Amino acid sequence: AERKRRVKQAKDFAQGAMDFFRLNEFEQAEDFFQKSADLDPENKTYYYSYGITLFRNKKYNRSLVILNLAEVSEKDSADRDYYIALNHYYLKEFDKALIEFDKIRTVKHPTLSPVSAFYMGQIHFERVELEAAKPYFEEVLDTSSDPKLDNQAESRLEDIARLILASRLKDKKVIITHTSGILYDSNVLSTNSDSGDGTASDSASWRYSGDIGISWKPIYGETFEAGIALSGLILYSFEDDEDIKQGDTLYFSGQLPLVYKTTISSLPFRLELNPTYEQTYLYPDGETTQELAIVTTGINTKTTISPKDFWFASLIFNKLQDEGVDDEDLDAPHTEIGTSQLFFLDEGKSKVLVAELKYTDHEAKDEETAYKKTSLSLTYLMPLGWNVDMTAGYTYYSSIYPDNSEDRSDKDHSLSLDLRRPILDWLFWGINASYTSNTSNVESNDYDKYSYGTYLTVDTAL
Repeated sequence: AERKRRVKQAKDFAQGAMDFFRLNEFEQAEDFFQKSADLDPENKTYYYSYGITLFRNKKYNRSLVILNLAEVSEKDSADRDYYIALNHYYLKEFDKALIEFDKIRTVKHPTLSPVSAFYMGQIHFERVELEAAKPYFEEVLDTSSDPKLDNQAESRLEDIARLILASRLKDKKVIITHTSGILYDSNVLSTNSDSGDGTASDSASWRYSGDIGISWKPIYGETFEAGIALSGLILYSFEDDEDIKQGDTLYFSGQLPLVYKTTISSLPFRLELNPTYEQTYLYPDGETTQELAIVTTGINTKTTISPKDFWFASLIFNKLQDEGVDDEDLDAPHTEIGTSQLFFLDEGKSKVLVAELKYTDHEAKDEETAYKKTSLSLTYLMPLGWNVDMTAGYTYYSSIYPDNSEDRSDKDHSLSLDLRRPILDWLFWGINASYTSNTSNVESNDYDKYSYGTYLTVDTAL
C-alpha cells in the first residue's frame, strides 16, 4: 500500500511538473520533477522533460545525467541528443559536443541538423580554428530554412573573413592603406583663420578627399610593439572660389607608436605611447597656393584595460604644441583628456558600440581663438549582410571661447553614416553621408551643413 501511495504521489508531482514545464516556469517544474523522482526513482518516462528543465535552469551536469537516463521515443531521440550536445557545449566540453552535434547533423533532421552544423562552426570559431569553421556555416546557408539562423551564419562567415585578413596583416611588417573619394559638401568651412573650428563659407562644392597611411612594425611581440607610422590627408575643392579654397587642407603626420601589453589582476592591460609630429598646410588670406601654416609636436597616450571579455575601457591623455610658421597667433598648447569605452554587443564581436567623452583645452596665443571644449561621441558598428559593414556615429560638443571679444560659445551636433563592402580582399568600396548643425552666438560660426560621397579604400600589407 505504501508503494502504491508513493507511486501515485510521484505521478501527481510529475503531472504538476509538466504543467509548469509547458508554462516555461522551469524552477517550479524542477522542484516537482525532483520530488517525483525521489518518490519513484524507477519511473523515467518524464526524464526527457526533466533533463530539458535542468538545462533551462543552467544545471548542465545534472541535465546530462538525467537525459542519458531518459526513455524517449524514436521521434524524440534527436531532440534529446541535441540537448545533450548543448549541455556539453555550455560546459565547454567542446570535443564531446562536436561528437554529439555531428550525430544530429548527419541524420538530416530538417531543423536540428542545420542548428547542429551552426554550433559545430561556432565551436571551431571560438577555438579560432577559422578555416575549419567555414564549411559548417556554409552548410547552414545550404540546408537551413530559418532566416534568423541564416543571418547568424552569414554574419559568422563575414567575421571569419575579417579575422583571417587581420591575421594575415598581423604577420606582415608593413601595412599600407589608401582612400580616395569624391564628396559633395554643402557648406565648406574655412580653416585658415582658426586653429580650432572653422567658419562657414556658405558655399557648396564637390571635393576630393584622399588619405594614405603607411605603418612599419619591426618589433611585434607578446608584450611589446614598436614601429613607425606615416600618414597624409588632402581635401581639395573643385570650385575655383577663394572662400571655398580656404577650406582646402593638406596634412602630414609622423608617429613612433610604442605599445606595452601585460595583465593586471588577470585583466588584459595595454599602454600606447605615440610621439607625434604633424604639418598642416593652409591657404593664407588672399593667396592661391597652400603654405606650411602649423607644425605640431607632442605625445598621444592611451591606457586600456579589459574588465570583461566584451568591454574595453580606455583613458586618453594627449599633450600637443601647435607652432604657427608665419603667424604666432596660431601658437597653442593643446591638452586633451578623456575616456573611451568599447563594448562588443554580441558573442561574435561583430556588433560594437564605442562611447567617448573628452575635454580639450586649446590655449591659442590669439585669445580670440582659444577655446575649451567638452565632447561626447557614440559610434555603432555592425554587419548588415551581403558583406556590407555599417558605421553610424553621433557627436555632440560644447565649446566656449573665454577671452573672445564676442564671448563666443558653440554647441554642435553631428550625425554620420558609412556603408562599406569588400570588392577584393584588399579593395573596399563605400558610401557615406553626414549632417552637422553648429549653433553659435557668432554669426559666421552658426551654420548647418551636410555632405555625401563615395570612396575606394586599398588595404594591403607587405
